[in-house]
Parts: sequence; structure tokens; C-alpha cells
Amino acid sequence: MKFCSPECKNKWHNHRGSRYRNCRMRVHGTLERNHRILERMLGMGLHSMDLMGLLSQGFIPEYCSACRRIRGHLEYVCYDIRYYISAVRIWGVDRVENVRPLSGVFGDP
Repeated sequence: MKFCSPECKNKWHNHRGSRYRNCRMRVHGTLERNHRILERMLGMGLHSMDLMGLLSQGFIPEYCSACRRIRGHLEYVCYDIRYYISAVRIWGVDRVENVRPLSGVFGDP
């Protein structure tokens, strides 16, 4: 593909990638907000909380960096903090000491 100038070429490529870049930035921002909220909970010594209280602080439970099933419960991970969610509560909030890839994620054994 030919362009009339380097500026035109840059503009075209920047526009082409902006949709995906913006999507990644929104997801990363949401994960960061969730992590800050969970970190604040741990800082206050809380390991469980009503889900409505977290939602009112801006926590979005659909966003996590990993998820796997352990003993009948889904374990969620947001970077280095793991937790469980029930219909009305978030519980078992704890920091993961050694962060490593989780087995069983995305169908891996």
C-alpha cells in the first residue's frame, strides 16, 4: 500500500490499531481498579465482604486475570490476589505469595 506522506502513513496505522489498543487499556484499567479495591480490603485486614459493598466501590467481578475450579468453587485471581465469589459475598481474599501460571486454566491439565 502506498501513502502520500509519512504523516499519512502514521495516521492510517495509528487509526487502524487504536480500537484494539483502547480495548486493552479499558480492560487493564478495570483490572487495576479491582486490584486496588482488593488491596485496600487486605490492608484493612478484611478477607471477606458483601459483594454489594464492593460493587459500590467500582469493583467489576466479571474482570479477573485468571479463574479455575477448585473443590467445587471457582477461584478468581486478580494479578497477585485470589478470591472466591458467592451470590452475595466475596470471600477467601488473600495474596498469592509465589505467582506462577495456574494449571487448569483455559482447559490445560
